[in-house]
Amino acid sequence: KILQANGDTADNVTVERNEIALETAIEDVESFIQMQNRNLAFSIDEDTDRAVVTVRDSDSGDVIRQIPSEEVLALAERIQNLQQDVGTSVGVFIDNQV
Repeated sequence: KILQANGDTADNVTVERNEIALETAIEDVESFIQMQNRNLAFSIDEDTDRAVVTVRDSDSGDVIRQIPSEEVLALAERIQNLQQDVGTSVGVFIDNQV
């Protein structure tokens, strides 16, 4: 049990270090982009749980580029929904057969 506790602690430290490194990298990139008269925003799409990067013009606020695009996010959401529907249908079919 002592080894397990130490392993869990080491895993937590590793996760915290990775999160700090990621936050630092994001801040560095955002700083560089702002010097180019652009704003860079990182977010998570609520429907697909995918990371989204948006580049905006600092003056107008217009979206210059979004990665992945809205179309790709919509497609990913539809694919997730279809996979869930197929999974539900298969489960009903098997339950009815048994």
